[in-house]
Amino acid sequence: MLKNNGCIYCSLYKTRTNIVNGEGGDSPDFLFVGEAPGKEEDKLGRPFVGESGKILRWIIRNSGIRNVRLTNIVRCRPTIIEDGRNANRTPTSDEILACSQHLLNEIDKVKPKIIIPTGRIPLSFFLKRKPESIKITEERRNVFYWNNIPVLPTWHPAYILRGNTGALEEIIDDIKYADIILNKSISKEEIYLISDPKSLRFLFDRIENAEIFFADLETKGYEGEIVGTSFSWKENTGVYVPIKTWNGVSHQNFWNNEEFVIDRLKKIISDKYSSIIWHNAKYDTKVLNIYWNIPLGKCNDTRLLWSCMYDTKMSGEPAFTSLDYLINKFFPYWGKYKSEVQSRFDDSVKDYSKLPLNILWKYGAMDALVGYKLYFHLINILKNDENFIYGFKGK
Repeated sequence: MLKNNGCIYCSLYKTRTNIVNGEGGDSPDFLFVGEAPGKEEDKLGRPFVGESGKILRWIIRNSGIRNVRLTNIVRCRPTIIEDGRNANRTPTSDEILACSQHLLNEIDKVKPKIIIPTGRIPLSFFLKRKPESIKITEERRNVFYWNNIPVLPTWHPAYILRGNTGALEEIIDDIKYADIILNKSISKEEIYLISDPKSLRFLFDRIENAEIFFADLETKGYEGEIVGTSFSWKENTGVYVPIKTWNGVSHQNFWNNEEFVIDRLKKIISDKYSSIIWHNAKYDTKVLNIYWNIPLGKCNDTRLLWSCMYDTKMSGEPAFTSLDYLINKFFPYWGKYKSEVQSRFDDSVKDYSKLPLNILWKYGAMDALVGYKLYFHLINILKNDENFIYGFKGK
Protein backbone atom coordinates (compact mmCIF):
# COMPACT_ATOMS: atom_id res chain seq x y z
CA MET A 1 0.00 0.00 0.00
CA LEU A 2 2.79 2.44 0.90
CA LYS A 3 5.83 2.91 -1.31
CA ASN A 4 8.42 3.48 1.40
CA ASN A 5 10.48 0.31 1.27
CA GLY A 6 13.65 2.23 0.59
CA CYS A 7 13.12 4.95 3.18
CA ILE A 8 16.28 6.69 4.41
CA TYR A 9 14.61 9.68 6.11
CA CYS A 10 16.39 8.94 9.42
CA SER A 11 19.36 6.89 10.60
CA LEU A 12 17.22 3.93 11.68
CA TYR A 13 17.52 2.55 8.15
CA LYS A 14 21.11 1.61 8.96
CA THR A 15 20.14 -0.94 11.63
CA ARG A 16 16.77 -2.24 10.45
CA THR A 17 16.07 -5.67 9.03
CA ASN A 18 12.68 -4.74 7.58
CA ILE A 19 10.50 -1.68 7.27
CA VAL A 20 7.28 -2.42 9.16
CA ASN A 21 4.27 -0.90 7.46
CA GLY A 22 0.65 -1.10 8.53
CA GLU A 23 -1.37 -4.29 8.22
CA GLY A 24 -5.09 -4.95 8.05
CA GLY A 25 -8.14 -3.52 6.35
CA ASP A 26 -7.71 -1.03 3.52
CA SER A 27 -10.72 0.92 4.79
CA PRO A 28 -10.67 0.15 8.51
CA ASP A 29 -13.13 1.09 11.18
CA PHE A 30 -10.38 0.96 13.84
CA LEU A 31 -6.76 2.03 13.35
CA PHE A 32 -4.50 0.98 16.25
CA VAL A 33 -1.30 3.00 16.32
CA GLY A 34 1.73 1.79 18.25
CA GLU A 35 5.05 3.38 19.02
CA ALA A 36 7.58 1.44 16.91
CA PRO A 37 8.49 -2.09 15.83
CA GLY A 38 10.24 -4.44 18.23
CA LYS A 39 12.54 -7.37 17.59
CA GLU A 40 9.93 -9.71 16.13
CA GLU A 41 8.31 -6.99 14.05
CA ASP A 42 11.71 -6.01 12.61
CA LYS A 43 12.45 -9.67 11.82
CA LEU A 44 9.10 -10.43 10.13
CA GLY A 45 8.24 -6.99 8.72
CA ARG A 46 4.78 -7.04 10.37
CA PRO A 47 3.32 -4.83 13.12
CA PHE A 48 2.30 -6.15 16.54
CA VAL A 49 3.60 -9.73 16.21
CA GLY A 50 5.89 -9.74 19.25
CA GLU A 51 4.88 -10.68 22.77
CA SER A 52 2.87 -7.52 23.47
CA GLY A 53 1.48 -7.47 19.93
CA LYS A 54 0.05 -10.95 20.40
CA ILE A 55 -1.76 -9.69 23.49
CA LEU A 56 -3.30 -6.83 21.50
CA ARG A 57 -4.36 -9.18 18.72
CA TRP A 58 -5.95 -11.50 21.29
CA ILE A 59 -7.79 -8.56 22.87
CA ILE A 60 -9.07 -7.42 19.48
CA ARG A 61 -10.34 -10.91 18.61
CA ASN A 62 -12.11 -11.21 21.95
CA SER A 63 -13.60 -7.70 21.90
CA GLY A 64 -15.90 -8.57 19.04
CA ILE A 65 -14.70 -5.79 16.75
CA ARG A 66 -13.86 -6.32 13.10
CA ASN A 67 -12.27 -4.39 10.24
CA VAL A 68 -9.10 -3.41 12.09
CA ARG A 69 -5.75 -2.07 10.94
CA LEU A 70 -2.50 -2.06 12.93
CA THR A 71 0.36 0.35 12.39
CA ASN A 72 3.09 2.36 14.17
CA ILE A 73 4.32 5.93 14.41
CA VAL A 74 7.84 4.81 13.45
CA ARG A 75 8.38 2.14 10.79
CA CYS A 76 11.88 0.94 11.72
CA ARG A 77 13.00 -0.55 15.02
CA PRO A 78 14.81 1.90 17.33
CA THR A 79 17.51 0.07 19.28
CA ILE A 80 20.11 0.65 21.95
CA ILE A 81 23.02 -1.58 22.98
CA GLU A 82 22.42 -3.16 26.39
CA ASP A 83 24.65 -5.95 27.73
CA GLY A 84 26.12 -6.36 24.28
CA ARG A 85 22.71 -6.87 22.64
CA ASN A 86 20.29 -4.71 20.68
CA ALA A 87 17.38 -3.71 22.92
CA ASN A 88 14.26 -1.71 22.11
CA ARG A 89 14.14 1.98 22.94
CA THR A 90 11.70 4.86 22.58
CA PRO A 91 12.00 6.66 19.23
CA THR A 92 13.37 10.18 19.37
CA SER A 93 11.34 13.22 18.35
CA ASP A 94 13.52 13.56 15.22
CA GLU A 95 12.82 9.94 14.26
CA ILE A 96 9.10 10.45 14.79
CA LEU A 97 9.14 13.63 12.72
CA ALA A 98 11.09 11.94 9.91
CA CYS A 99 8.73 8.96 9.79
CA SER A 100 5.46 10.77 10.42
CA GLN A 101 4.76 11.39 6.74
CA HIS A 102 4.38 7.64 6.22
CA LEU A 103 1.69 7.53 8.92
CA LEU A 104 -0.03 10.61 7.53
CA ASN A 105 -0.07 9.05 4.06
CA GLU A 106 -1.46 5.83 5.48
CA ILE A 107 -4.26 7.60 7.35
CA ASP A 108 -5.09 9.68 4.30
CA LYS A 109 -5.29 6.58 2.14
CA VAL A 110 -7.23 4.20 4.41
CA LYS A 111 -9.41 6.83 6.11
CA PRO A 112 -10.07 5.07 9.44
CA LYS A 113 -13.27 5.85 11.28
CA ILE A 114 -11.55 5.96 14.67
CA ILE A 115 -7.89 6.03 15.76
CA ILE A 116 -6.71 4.23 18.90
CA PRO A 117 -3.19 5.28 19.97
CA THR A 118 -1.64 2.68 22.27
CA GLY A 119 0.48 4.51 24.81
CA ARG A 120 1.68 8.05 25.33
CA ILE A 121 4.15 8.23 22.40
CA PRO A 122 1.57 7.80 19.61
CA LEU A 123 -0.95 9.85 21.59
CA SER A 124 1.54 12.72 21.84
CA PHE A 125 1.76 12.73 18.04
CA PHE A 126 -1.99 13.24 17.61
CA LEU A 127 -2.25 15.77 20.46
CA LYS A 128 0.91 17.62 19.39
CA ARG A 129 2.18 17.55 22.96
CA LYS A 130 5.41 16.42 24.53
CA PRO A 131 5.23 12.76 25.61
CA GLU A 132 6.40 13.59 29.14
CA SER A 133 3.30 15.78 29.61
CA ILE A 134 0.94 12.87 28.92
CA LYS A 135 -0.37 10.28 31.38
CA ILE A 136 -2.57 7.57 29.94
CA THR A 137 -4.24 7.20 33.34
CA GLU A 138 -5.62 10.73 32.87
CA GLU A 139 -6.30 10.61 29.12
CA ARG A 140 -8.09 7.26 28.90
CA ARG A 141 -11.77 7.66 27.99
CA ASN A 142 -11.18 11.19 26.71
CA VAL A 143 -12.18 11.50 23.08
CA PHE A 144 -10.02 13.84 21.00
CA TYR A 145 -10.42 14.75 17.36
CA TRP A 146 -7.69 14.81 14.77
CA ASN A 147 -8.71 16.03 11.32
CA ASN A 148 -12.32 15.22 12.29
CA ILE A 149 -11.42 11.62 13.17
CA PRO A 150 -12.15 10.62 16.79
CA VAL A 151 -9.03 9.60 18.71
CA LEU A 152 -9.41 7.41 21.81
CA PRO A 153 -6.18 6.46 23.64
CA THR A 154 -5.54 3.28 25.59
CA TRP A 155 -2.64 1.45 27.20
CA HIS A 156 0.05 -0.17 25.09
CA PRO A 157 -0.21 -3.95 25.70
CA ALA A 158 3.43 -3.91 26.86
CA TYR A 159 2.09 -2.23 30.01
CA ILE A 160 0.42 -5.53 30.89
CA LEU A 161 3.71 -7.39 30.47
CA ARG A 162 5.28 -5.07 33.02
CA GLY A 163 3.01 -6.55 35.68
CA ASN A 164 -0.02 -4.26 35.35
CA THR A 165 -2.53 -7.06 34.80
CA GLY A 166 -5.51 -4.80 35.49
CA ALA A 167 -4.75 -2.97 32.25
CA LEU A 168 -6.02 -5.96 30.27
CA GLU A 169 -9.64 -5.29 31.25
CA GLU A 170 -9.09 -1.56 30.80
CA ILE A 171 -7.90 -2.01 27.22
CA ILE A 172 -10.90 -4.23 26.51
CA ASP A 173 -13.20 -1.61 28.03
CA ASP A 174 -11.55 1.13 25.94
CA ILE A 175 -12.08 -0.86 22.76
CA LYS A 176 -15.74 -1.42 23.62
CA TYR A 177 -16.01 2.30 24.30
CA ALA A 178 -14.46 3.01 20.89
CA ASP A 179 -17.07 0.72 19.36
CA ILE A 180 -19.81 2.77 21.02
CA ILE A 181 -18.36 5.95 19.55
CA LEU A 182 -17.91 4.31 16.16
CA ASN A 183 -21.53 3.19 16.06
CA LYS A 184 -22.54 6.73 16.99
CA SER A 185 -24.75 5.64 19.86
CA ILE A 186 -24.47 9.11 21.32
CA SER A 187 -25.53 10.80 18.09
CA LYS A 188 -28.80 8.87 18.14
CA GLU A 189 -29.92 10.55 21.33
CA GLU A 190 -33.17 12.47 21.23
CA ILE A 191 -33.63 14.91 24.07
CA TYR A 192 -36.46 17.41 24.26
CA LEU A 193 -37.63 20.32 26.36
CA ILE A 194 -41.35 20.03 27.06
CA SER A 195 -42.25 23.70 26.84
CA ASP A 196 -45.67 24.01 25.21
CA PRO A 197 -49.10 22.35 25.49
CA LYS A 198 -48.59 20.24 22.36
CA SER A 199 -45.35 18.65 23.56
CA LEU A 200 -46.91 18.25 27.02
CA ARG A 201 -49.80 16.23 25.56
CA PHE A 202 -47.28 14.15 23.61
CA LEU A 203 -45.41 13.35 26.84
CA PHE A 204 -48.54 12.47 28.80
CA ASP A 205 -49.65 10.10 26.06
CA ARG A 206 -46.24 8.32 25.93
CA ILE A 207 -45.91 7.96 29.70
CA GLU A 208 -49.48 6.77 30.21
CA ASN A 209 -48.93 4.01 27.64
CA ALA A 210 -45.42 2.99 28.71
CA GLU A 211 -44.95 -0.37 30.42
CA ILE A 212 -41.97 1.02 32.31
CA PHE A 213 -40.18 4.39 32.29
CA PHE A 214 -37.43 6.28 34.09
CA ALA A 215 -38.19 9.42 36.09
CA ASP A 216 -36.01 11.92 37.89
CA LEU A 217 -36.53 15.12 39.88
CA GLU A 218 -34.44 18.28 39.96
CA THR A 219 -34.95 20.12 43.24
CA LYS A 220 -34.14 23.37 44.96
CA GLY A 221 -31.40 22.00 47.20
CA TYR A 222 -31.59 18.81 49.24
CA GLU A 223 -35.24 17.78 49.65
CA GLY A 224 -36.21 21.21 48.36
CA GLU A 225 -39.07 22.26 46.13
CA ILE A 226 -39.40 20.48 42.78
CA VAL A 227 -37.86 22.53 39.96
CA GLY A 228 -38.52 20.09 37.14
CA THR A 229 -39.06 16.46 36.17
CA SER A 230 -37.35 14.25 33.59
CA PHE A 231 -38.62 11.13 31.85
CA SER A 232 -37.44 8.42 29.47
CA TRP A 233 -39.68 5.64 28.15
CA LYS A 234 -37.53 4.26 25.33
CA GLU A 235 -33.90 3.81 24.32
CA ASN A 236 -31.91 7.01 23.71
CA THR A 237 -34.83 9.33 24.46
CA GLY A 238 -35.14 11.81 27.30
CA VAL A 239 -37.37 14.79 28.05
CA TYR A 240 -37.42 17.51 30.68
CA VAL A 241 -40.54 19.22 32.04
CA PRO A 242 -39.75 22.52 33.78
CA ILE A 243 -41.86 23.55 36.76
CA LYS A 244 -39.78 26.50 37.99
CA THR A 245 -37.14 28.58 36.24
CA TRP A 246 -34.45 30.90 37.55
CA ASN A 247 -34.49 34.53 36.42
CA GLY A 248 -31.20 35.46 38.08
CA VAL A 249 -32.88 36.73 41.24
CA SER A 250 -35.50 34.17 42.20
CA HIS A 251 -37.28 31.20 40.68
CA GLN A 252 -40.65 31.65 39.04
CA ASN A 253 -43.43 29.53 37.54
CA PHE A 254 -42.74 28.23 34.04
CA TRP A 255 -46.35 27.44 33.06
CA ASN A 256 -49.23 29.88 33.03
CA ASN A 257 -51.41 27.10 34.38
CA GLU A 258 -48.89 25.42 36.65
CA GLU A 259 -51.55 23.75 38.78
CA PHE A 260 -52.94 21.88 35.77
CA VAL A 261 -49.47 20.62 34.75
CA ILE A 262 -48.61 19.48 38.26
CA ASP A 263 -51.99 17.80 38.70
CA ARG A 264 -51.49 15.80 35.48
CA LEU A 265 -47.96 14.83 36.48
CA LYS A 266 -49.16 13.81 39.95
CA LYS A 267 -51.92 11.65 38.47
CA ILE A 268 -49.61 9.92 36.00
CA ILE A 269 -46.95 9.23 38.66
CA SER A 270 -49.57 7.95 41.11
CA ASP A 271 -51.30 5.74 38.52
CA LYS A 272 -48.04 4.36 37.10
CA TYR A 273 -46.11 4.21 40.37
CA SER A 274 -45.02 0.58 40.07
CA SER A 275 -43.88 1.18 36.47
CA ILE A 276 -41.42 3.95 37.36
CA ILE A 277 -37.64 3.51 37.54
CA TRP A 278 -35.80 5.91 39.84
CA HIS A 279 -32.19 6.20 40.86
CA ASN A 280 -32.28 6.50 44.65
CA ALA A 281 -36.07 6.16 44.87
CA LYS A 282 -35.89 6.79 48.60
CA TYR A 283 -35.03 10.44 47.93
CA ASP A 284 -37.31 11.15 44.96
CA THR A 285 -40.39 9.47 46.40
CA LYS A 286 -39.89 11.31 49.70
CA VAL A 287 -39.80 14.65 47.87
CA LEU A 288 -42.93 13.69 45.90
CA ASN A 289 -44.64 12.81 49.15
CA ILE A 290 -43.67 16.10 50.78
CA TYR A 291 -44.48 18.50 47.94
CA TRP A 292 -47.05 16.71 45.80
CA ASN A 293 -48.63 14.52 48.48
CA ILE A 294 -48.07 11.34 46.47
CA PRO A 295 -48.24 8.25 48.74
CA LEU A 296 -45.15 6.05 48.92
CA GLY A 297 -45.28 2.70 47.14
CA LYS A 298 -43.32 0.00 45.35
CA CYS A 299 -41.19 1.06 42.39
CA ASN A 300 -37.94 0.22 40.58
CA ASP A 301 -34.59 1.64 41.68
CA THR A 302 -31.28 1.38 39.78
CA ARG A 303 -29.36 2.31 42.92
CA LEU A 304 -30.95 -0.52 44.88
CA LEU A 305 -30.55 -2.90 41.94
CA TRP A 306 -26.83 -2.08 41.83
CA SER A 307 -26.45 -2.69 45.56
CA CYS A 308 -27.96 -6.16 45.16
CA MET A 309 -25.52 -7.13 42.43
CA TYR A 310 -22.26 -7.13 44.36
CA ASP A 311 -20.76 -8.43 47.53
CA THR A 312 -19.07 -5.09 48.19
CA LYS A 313 -16.41 -6.61 50.46
CA MET A 314 -15.29 -8.87 47.61
CA SER A 315 -15.63 -6.46 44.72
CA GLY A 316 -14.50 -3.21 46.31
CA GLU A 317 -17.47 -1.45 44.70
CA PRO A 318 -19.58 0.98 46.74
CA ALA A 319 -22.90 -0.54 47.81
CA PHE A 320 -24.98 2.59 47.30
CA THR A 321 -23.75 5.10 44.80
CA SER A 322 -24.72 8.03 42.63
CA LEU A 323 -26.06 7.95 39.11
CA ASP A 324 -22.90 9.84 38.10
CA TYR A 325 -20.72 6.97 39.33
CA LEU A 326 -22.62 4.32 37.40
CA ILE A 327 -22.77 6.42 34.23
CA ASN A 328 -18.99 6.84 34.30
CA LYS A 329 -18.56 3.13 34.99
CA PHE A 330 -20.80 1.78 32.24
CA PHE A 331 -21.36 4.67 29.81
CA PRO A 332 -18.41 7.05 30.22
CA TYR A 333 -19.12 8.89 26.99
CA TRP A 334 -22.44 10.13 28.34
CA GLY A 335 -20.77 11.24 31.57
CA LYS A 336 -19.26 14.23 29.78
CA TYR A 337 -22.60 16.06 29.67
CA LYS A 338 -22.51 16.46 33.46
CA SER A 339 -19.25 18.40 33.67
CA GLU A 340 -20.74 21.80 32.78
CA VAL A 341 -23.44 21.44 35.42
CA GLN A 342 -21.25 20.02 38.20
CA SER A 343 -18.71 22.82 37.78
CA ARG A 344 -21.40 25.35 38.74
CA PHE A 345 -21.85 23.97 42.25
CA ASP A 346 -19.44 25.11 44.95
CA ASP A 347 -20.59 22.61 47.57
CA SER A 348 -22.51 19.37 47.93
CA VAL A 349 -25.89 21.13 48.14
CA LYS A 350 -27.08 21.31 44.54
CA ASP A 351 -29.76 23.94 43.99
CA TYR A 352 -30.91 23.21 40.45
CA SER A 353 -33.33 26.13 40.51
CA LYS A 354 -30.34 28.43 39.97
CA LEU A 355 -29.28 26.83 36.70
CA PRO A 356 -30.24 28.51 33.42
CA LEU A 357 -33.00 26.54 31.71
CA ASN A 358 -30.94 26.03 28.54
CA ILE A 359 -28.41 24.05 30.62
CA LEU A 360 -30.76 22.41 33.11
CA TRP A 361 -33.20 20.89 30.62
CA LYS A 362 -30.44 19.12 28.67
CA TYR A 363 -28.90 17.86 31.89
CA GLY A 364 -32.23 16.54 33.19
CA ALA A 365 -33.22 14.94 29.89
CA MET A 366 -29.84 13.21 29.57
CA ASP A 367 -30.07 11.93 33.15
CA ALA A 368 -33.37 10.27 32.30
CA LEU A 369 -32.07 8.91 28.98
CA VAL A 370 -29.02 7.30 30.61
CA GLY A 371 -30.97 6.18 33.68
CA TYR A 372 -33.36 4.23 31.47
CA LYS A 373 -30.43 2.66 29.63
CA LEU A 374 -28.69 1.85 32.92
CA TYR A 375 -31.68 -0.03 34.28
CA PHE A 376 -31.81 -2.47 31.38
CA HIS A 377 -28.03 -2.77 31.33
CA LEU A 378 -28.02 -3.87 34.97
CA ILE A 379 -30.91 -6.26 34.38
CA ASN A 380 -29.03 -7.85 31.47
CA ILE A 381 -25.92 -8.30 33.59
CA LEU A 382 -27.95 -10.14 36.19
CA LYS A 383 -29.67 -12.29 33.59
CA ASN A 384 -26.49 -13.25 31.75
CA ASP A 385 -23.95 -13.68 34.53
CA GLU A 386 -25.02 -15.06 37.88
CA ASN A 387 -21.52 -14.44 39.27
CA PHE A 388 -22.30 -10.73 39.48
CA ILE A 389 -24.65 -11.46 42.35
CA TYR A 390 -21.75 -12.58 44.52
CA GLY A 391 -18.88 -10.45 43.30
CA PHE A 392 -16.79 -9.80 40.22
CA LYS A 393 -16.68 -12.53 37.64
CA GLY A 394 -14.05 -15.09 38.44
CA LYS A 395 -13.99 -14.41 42.18
